[in-house]
Formats: sequence, structure tokens, C-alpha cells
Amino acid sequence: MIRIRLSLVSVFLGCTLHCACADVVLTAARALAQSKAALPVDGAEERSQPFDLPSGNTQTPITDRDTLTALGLPGSFGTWDMVSFGAPEDAAPAAYPSASDFIFVPAEASIAAGVFRYNAATQTFATLLLGDGAGRESNPANFDPLQDNFRNLDPATYTSFGTVLTGEETTGGRLFEIQNPLAADPAEARVRWLAKVPAVAHEGLRFDAAGSLYFVDENVSGCLYKFVPQAPEDLSTGQTFVLALDGWAGASDEDWDSATNQAETRTGSATWLPLTDAAGAALTTADPFAFVSTTGGRTAADEVGATPFGRPEDIVITSVNGFEVLLFSATSENTVYSVRLDTGLTATVKVFVDRSTLDIATASAVGSSFSAPDNLAVDTAGNIYIIEDQGPPHSDIWQAVDADGDGIAEQVGRWLSNGVAGSEPSGLIFDPHDPNRALVVVQHPASGNDALWEVRTGPPPPMLPVSVALPAGGGTVTLARSGGELVLSKLGSEILRRRVADVSTLFIFGTAGGDDVLSLDMSGGDPIPASGVVFYGGVGGHDSIELRGSAADVVFDFSASSIEIDGSTIFYSGLE
Repeated sequence: MIRIRLSLVSVFLGCTLHCACADVVLTAARALAQSKAALPVDGAEERSQPFDLPSGNTQTPITDRDTLTALGLPGSFGTWDMVSFGAPEDAAPAAYPSASDFIFVPAEASIAAGVFRYNAATQTFATLLLGDGAGRESNPANFDPLQDNFRNLDPATYTSFGTVLTGEETTGGRLFEIQNPLAADPAEARVRWLAKVPAVAHEGLRFDAAGSLYFVDENVSGCLYKFVPQAPEDLSTGQTFVLALDGWAGASDEDWDSATNQAETRTGSATWLPLTDAAGAALTTADPFAFVSTTGGRTAADEVGATPFGRPEDIVITSVNGFEVLLFSATSENTVYSVRLDTGLTATVKVFVDRSTLDIATASAVGSSFSAPDNLAVDTAGNIYIIEDQGPPHSDIWQAVDADGDGIAEQVGRWLSNGVAGSEPSGLIFDPHDPNRALVVVQHPASGNDALWEVRTGPPPPMLPVSVALPAGGGTVTLARSGGELVLSKLGSEILRRRVADVSTLFIFGTAGGDDVLSLDMSGGDPIPASGVVFYGGVGGHDSIELRGSAADVVFDFSASSIEIDGSTIFYSGLE
């Protein structure tokens, strides 16, 4: 270990913060005019350019099933679906500094499904949930997450309280919470079955600002549900509601398009009808919590007269004109609905997009070009994206334009078209740290090689300077590298964590009168960002820098108040 104590020399570095945010709204000139044709199975283009995109957008592979299987990914982990970053979609970037690197991926397999976490910085993965290929437990009292055959896990949704939700899109589907999503393996992941959430075929999962959870039943007689936790951030107990259009007189237990239901409208004012009380006890004769062999939540919804839709699949929630607005896709109806969340028990339902909506590229009704809407996404500017549930040559992602915010889109345009044979795009989600970056999955391709891709709507973000003030009291703080991240900590407690790729210069300000020691730990790699570290020890005290680990070349430049370590530079001031 080398300890450096140097005299006070003043140093000043200036910087300018700026942001690169591309204009992602489609115009007639930029919207794709047609769908991409199917590509050769497992050919070079599948691995290099699976999508057609508007001019100025780019596509880059992140990882794929073949690569991860060679590294030990469970063999059953095919059919990747709705991924999540390590943060809620509406999160402030500073609250989740590692969000861009941690990607949670559900495998919608019919046997031994599961969820894994991929670290884009280190290109490694960890399995969090893995089915054993045996039976599915229907009694919550007997549930063991290490001995259960999870089936058709569709979503992965990161919560505001640091957990990940996933659910089964199948008969009697169960909802699970991964309470320790940064675990090394399933034994540490602390998975619990949220048994007070009724049994449905789960897909979309989203929270409103008050913490209520919305979910759908992916069925041709499926409904929209709301779960209100009894205690904040605790999904173990709560009250469940189901949506019913006011005055709707159809047959709840029939398909959305049955002879009885065809004449009934599914728009207008609506009410949330309770299925349980606040503690989760059923208010219906039918048991909402009949799992696995039957779908209890659907039977209970039929009993209270809920409105059925044609295969509701995904959900997003956004804010428009002072209201929270939920959007959900109804795949069999070729429709996306908007639901304005008016009060705790009332809502207003409108058709957001259907085949009568104008196509940006043609200025005519989009017609049959828009088919089987499935997954939804919202970017940081509030634009809504709609993914089709079908393979090429009709496997597109559309952007919707609702310029006046009335819950009815004026236009839709093709934003991305998938050409991978046998596949559909899925799991589109936008990076909370980078408004120009999105992830999208190539799901169940004919090649069997599910893949995760990055799509950029503009240039890469600039590296920006980061400043941090050390805690009062002095002492040693350690700057180390952990994979693709810089970590500043004191006595094992993190002060700062940032991606290496995001930081240009790291400014560290010591405390007045404190004995501040900056310890550079080289054991995990070089922790100094591209434009260096600036350490100001502060007035008074005995401040110093130390180097831990090995370095091939250390150069002291006293005139410049700098230390160069293997080509990386530390600038210092206020050391004694």
C-alpha cells in the first residue's frame, strides 16, 4: 500500500452539464410504410439487423439465449417475455443508479419457467426463480418456491419498494414477488406467492401513484382488476376490485364477442366493483382464490357482473392533463383502451386505438395493418407504443399520437418492424436513465434463440461529471470498481454508485476539519473515470489519498497537483 500526503495546492476544473434527447415522435416522413419480411432462420441478419427502424434509430444486440445457455442458463428458459429494468418505469434516475444494467427477464415456458437477472455491465446472469418440472401447488400454505413447477411466467415488473413481480399466464395463474431481486440464486431470492391476489391468467402489471396494483385476465372473456394493499408497499393482503361499465347489460361469463355481448358497448363511465373486503376475504360465493386447476378470479368477476374484454394483455399507466390514465390492449378486439382513473371507485373508458385510427404514413384508416395488439410501453415523453402479437411479415411496433390528451389517439405509425422468422417482438421498455434507449425482446424465434436488443432513438448519452460530498466526521472512503460500475463507500455503506460509461469526472468534496482519506481500491479494476477524479480534502484536518492493490505505473506531478495511475488521473487539493 502506498500512502500519499502532499501540501495544499489549489486546483479548479469547470464543467457544463447537458443532455441529449432525440425527437422520437413519428412523422409521415419517418414512419415505416410497410412491415419487414421474414428473414432466413438463424441467418446473419437475425443476429445483426432483425428490425427495420425509422432513420436515425439504431439496433444493438445485448445478449441471447444461445450465449447464456453456454454459460449455464437453465435449458427450459426459452420464450423470453416482458423484461424490466432495475427500477419502476416512472423512477427518478438518481434513485436507482444501477437500473440500466440490471435487466429482469421472465421465461414464459410451459414447464420449469423462471426469471433471471442479467447484468449488462458484466455480461453475467443469476437465476432467481426456476420451476422444478413437477406439479404446481394450489394451496398457499404448502408453497415452496424451490419445489414448484412455475408455468408461463409472462411479466417482470419492478416495484417502487425494490421487489420484482412475476405471474403465470395460464389457468389459475398465481402472482409471485421476488423480495430480494439482487440475490445470487433462488435460495436467496425470497420468493413469496401473493395468495390474496385472485387467480387469473396474468400478463400486464402496473401501479398507480397511490400504490394500487392493476392486472388483467388474459382470456377472451377477460377483465381488468385493481388490488389495493391494506398496508403501503405490502402486497400480501388487500382488497380486489374488477371493472364494470355502467349500464352494461351483457353476459359476464360469455366471450367478449358472443351474440349477447356483441351489441354491448365497452366504453363510457365505469365502476370498480369489490370482489373482496379490505383484508382480502371473498365477498362472492365463487372463490377468487381457486388456483391452478380453475381460474377463481374470473369466476368471481362473472358473478358480480364485470365487463369482459377480448384477451386483455398488457397495461401501462401515464399521466395526462392532471389525471392518471391506464391503457390496456385487447388483442382479440384489435383495440387498445384508455381508462381514466377518475376517483377511487370510478373510471372513464375510451377506445384509444383501433382499426379506424389514422395511419401516419398514409393518412387513411390503419385497417387490418394494425392487428392483435399485445404489449404496451410508454417513453419518458409520454408516447405510447403498441406491439403486435404475431410473426413477420406483420410483426410491428406502433407509436400512437394523442396530441390533445383526450384518451383517443389521432394517429398511429410503424416505429419498428420485426423480421425474425417465427418470432414476435415483446417486452419493450424504456431506460429510466436514458430517454433515447429502449430494450426489446425477440421472442420464441424459429431458431430457438430468444434475444434481447437495445434500440436507440438518438445518439448515446454524453458522459457527465458527478459530484459527491463526503459524510461528516471524516474517515476513510473507498472508491472501487464493481464490474461496469464505480462504487464509493464508507465502512461498507454505499455513498455513490454509477455506471462507468455515464461518468466523465468524479468530484469528491471532503469535510471541513475532518480527517478525510480517499482510498483507491484497484483490486476490481481501475475505478477512475475517463476524465479523472478530483478530490478536495477541505479546510483543516489531515486529508490524504491512498492506493490499495497494484499499479504498473504511478506518476506524481506536484506542479499540476495530480497523480497518474496507469494512465488515469487524480487531481487533488486540500491535502495535508
